[in-house]
Amino acid sequence: GMNIQDFGSVTLLVPTTEGELQWLRDNCNVEPWQMLGGALAVEPRLADAIMEGFESERNAYTEE
Repeated sequence: GMNIQDFGSVTLLVPTTEGELQWLRDNCNVEPWQMLGGALAVEPRLADAIMEGFESERNAYTEE
């Protein structure tokens, strides 16, 4: 699944599949400056809510 890297003032959500990346694009208002090497940089307070949404919909974006 998606990896989470917490750096204190910023959290990186690192998709491990194209499906996970597509979920981020479909469900988060991603600005180009937020993408760091394929990872989405967000404030730590937002990471939990984003991951909860991802977990609830992950089957729709799972690659087989």
